Amino acid sequence: MVSQTRAAEFELVEPGDADRLFYKLPAAKKILVMVAGPGVNIALAFLCFLCVYGIYGVHSVEPTGRPAVSVVSDCVIPQDAKRTACQDSDQVSPARAAGLRPGDVVISFNSQPVTSWSQLSDLIHANGDSVAAMEVERDGTQVKLQASHTIAMPRDLDGDGPKETATVGFLGVEPESREVVTRHGPVYTMERMGEMTGHAVSSIVQLPARVYNVAQAIFGQGERAQDGPMSVIGGSRLAGEVAASTKPGLDIGGKAALLGLVVGSFNLFIGVFNLIPLLPLDGGHIAGSAFEGARRCLARRFSRPDPGHVNVARQLPVAYLIGFAMLSMSLVLMVGDIVVPLKSGL
Repeated sequence: MVSQTRAAEFELVEPGDADRLFYKLPAAKKILVMVAGPGVNIALAFLCFLCVYGIYGVHSVEPTGRPAVSVVSDCVIPQDAKRTACQDSDQVSPARAAGLRPGDVVISFNSQPVTSWSQLSDLIHANGDSVAAMEVERDGTQVKLQASHTIAMPRDLDGDGPKETATVGFLGVEPESREVVTRHGPVYTMERMGEMTGHAVSSIVQLPARVYNVAQAIFGQGERAQDGPMSVIGGSRLAGEVAASTKPGLDIGGKAALLGLVVGSFNLFIGVFNLIPLLPLDGGHIAGSAFEGARRCLARRFSRPDPGHVNVARQLPVAYLIGFAMLSMSLVLMVGDIVVPLKSGL
């Protein structure tokens, strides 16, 4: 098959073009040509991420620092409970029992003046299960409140060592916060792309197992992992959900940013995947050219005859196997995106 294909191609080669054939190029030039394909995908990903991080920016919600209450918990949910909704058996939170309301600004806690949320948080933690007397400013009026006690609860301590916990006081309030937008440049974009590349490599290693999970979900043998791979069909569906979303706070800029991240992520994954050193991917041709260049360099160094060009066609059995595997996984993902599609939640 290879011989017949080459014979047909050589019919189009003029006598003066014999030295311009691709396989006769220096190894460095062949590698440069083959890197161009994945390089374009990675460059497009960089442009997409740069536009998102540089124009739309990174949005985060951070406390304002004021001792102002934005949320009052209705109940106390145990730390090991995997739920967020209150149940009848749950204890009423001390903040709710004391009469705290969203918008209250805490002026003092147990007779100690309060000027910041961090100070208030420290006082609550140090209070344990003791009485909590507070003075708050509500609609321009100072109101005195008192909880019979704060609740002593275990809390994970921050640190790089072994995980430790400590028992601290719990009131059941959340601080006033605001949205902060930070815009970044190329360096930040490259750092984030480095992290994403690591995740992409990990995903490629786990790809067969993840595709098997999709196949199981298709036949009703389990649930499809929400962080699993998807095909172009799934990507198109995801882009459509983002564009049609009416979720509060998701404006046109937010939708454009999400679509930019989706397009950038797809291009980055395709670029990294295409660099796998196996045919029929570009990485297989790059590996063959690199081997050819290294072999010729060693031959020159030790004054040996030129070993000649590397015949990458010898990898065709492997290429057929890889191609069949890629086709099979693509079909499974496309069927999965139709039968058990991933939901964006938007």
